[in-house]
Amino acid sequence: MLKPPQRWAVIAAWVAVAAGLLPVIWRLHMLVWGAGWSPAPEFQHGGRLFYVLGLIAVETIASLLVLGLVQPWGERIAGHRIPPGLVVAIAATGATLVSLIIAVTGWQLVTLTMRGISNPVTQVEAGWKRALMLAHYAPWVLWPVGLWVAIVAFARRHWA
Repeated sequence: MLKPPQRWAVIAAWVAVAAGLLPVIWRLHMLVWGAGWSPAPEFQHGGRLFYVLGLIAVETIASLLVLGLVQPWGERIAGHRIPPGLVVAIAATGATLVSLIIAVTGWQLVTLTMRGISNPVTQVEAGWKRALMLAHYAPWVLWPVGLWVAIVAFARRHWA
């Protein structure tokens, strides 16, 4: 019989989920109020709306799937057991992509901000509004960390 997931693995998975969902909360705010706290017509029509909604959907699903590494439902599809190697391969591919996206995005935001070039950080009014936005995005770097920890725990649980 398979051992239950380790407590530290469950905590890591929940950290990854929370870190992945915090930017989603900010994006939902952006759809309604924009970068400031006034209506955001630029996000309520056309291509930007679909881009942001797509980003919200993909990030929400990807974040919540991390829990499958520490929950029984993550080991079965339609009643059939998923081979652990396949789960690890898919999760590691996702973790690699998330790691790269966050690293590249972070690097771009830091370099643009340092050079004084307008970017999503500088477009939010300085002060508590920008601090609130950064509070939603700063933990984002924990998403791949928690995901990698949960993947290692899943592999150890299945192959130890």
